[in-house]
Amino acid sequence: MINTSLIFAIICCLNHLYPTTQRPDYLKFSEYDLQVDASYAYASPVELYFFQNRLEYPFDMLSTANYRGHIAYWRLEDGLLLLDSLDVDGTIKYSDDYDIGTKKNETGRSVIADWFNGMISAK
Repeated sequence: MINTSLIFAIICCLNHLYPTTQRPDYLKFSEYDLQVDASYAYASPVELYFFQNRLEYPFDMLSTANYRGHIAYWRLEDGLLLLDSLDVDGTIKYSDDYDIGTKKNETGRSVIADWFNGMISAK
C-alpha cells in the first residue's frame, strides 16, 4: 500500500510546477502596442503557416522562454493582419527570408496573414 504521506508530498510538488512563460509576439493596433500571448495554448500564426502548408519549420528553439524560435511583429490595418518582421535571435528578418505568405501589402515589406483565421490573445 502506498504511503499517504508520499502521495500528499507528490501532489504538493506538482501543484507548483508551471511551464516557462513564453516571450510574446507584438501587435500594433491603432495607437496601441500590445503583447500577443505566445503560450502553449495559442499557436503563433507563423507556426500555423508552416504547419498548414506542410512546410519544414525553419526556426530552432532559442530557449525555454522562446520555443518557437522567433518573435513576430504584427500590425492590424484596414481589417488585415500584417506580419511586419521577425526577430530571430536578435536579428531582424522579413517574410521573404523564410518564404512566409504570398500577398504583400503596398509597401512590399509586410505580408498579409491571409492564412490565419484564428484568435489572437493580446494585452
